[in-house]
Amino acid sequence: MRVVSRYRLKEDQKDLDARLVAAVHDELDRVRPDWLRWDVFRLEDGVTIVSVVDVDDPSQLRRLVEFTAYTETLDVRCEEPPVTDVVEQLGRYRP
Repeated sequence: MRVVSRYRLKEDQKDLDARLVAAVHDELDRVRPDWLRWDVFRLEDGVTIVSVVDVDDPSQLRRLVEFTAYTETLDVRCEEPPVTDVVEQLGRYRP
């Protein structure tokens, strides 16, 4: 399952959000879950975040302490709440 989320941060929450994303990536580097792929992008405006999660079973995400902390506090950091969609990949190019 691939899930794409997009949200807009409050201006004063940008640094905290970046630290929380870094903490999740540190945890992923330690745990190395083979059932997860997570990409996070900050758009040019500096406050819009796009997150792409590939996971077979989303309930497995609860096993990740930092990921849980990141998602549980998301509403507080957001100017606009996340919009989340399950997406289907129609094509891919990688040389």
